Amino acid sequence: MKKLLSLLLVIILLFSFSVTAFAASPYDLPEINLSSGGKNNGTDNNENGSTNTDNNQSTNTENKQVVTAKPKPAAVKKVTVKATTLKKLKKGKGALTVIWNKKSGVSGYQIQYSTNAKFKKDQKTVTVKGAKKNKKVIKGIKNKKKYYVRIRTYKTVNKKNYYSKWSKAKSIKK
Repeated sequence: MKKLLSLLLVIILLFSFSVTAFAASPYDLPEINLSSGGKNNGTDNNENGSTNTDNNQSTNTENKQVVTAKPKPAAVKKVTVKATTLKKLKKGKGALTVIWNKKSGVSGYQIQYSTNAKFKKDQKTVTVKGAKKNKKVIKGIKNKKKYYVRIRTYKTVNKKNYYSKWSKAKSIKK
């Protein structure tokens, strides 16, 4: 009996590997019927004792074992993030206040400021968490310099941030 079970297991493993190698897709694998102890010969015994000879089609579904591969990956959803715009920039003593339009459905905002109009050097980025905020005071601003400021929104999905495009930059001379 043990030899028969081990032989059956080897046959199933060999059959499953050969089918996987030649299948059109790794998801299109056949069903293997184990109802007659490995000796199929084109016949299957039903529960009432009658025999079914319809070319490996069995009416007894309790003893079928299905060989399957990994499931197909889920479709990737495209995440869209609403962009926002700057409302106003205000000067303060050694600080700059940035005010923007709120957007719903976002996780927060990123404000970038620089003394370079193209944000290529001397740029700094500040992150504001929460969609309900629309104002941020940035400290450590130098006097008698022109600053350029822009903003974008972000949304966190499955611990990954998705960003909108940057808004048009506004400038202020401190």
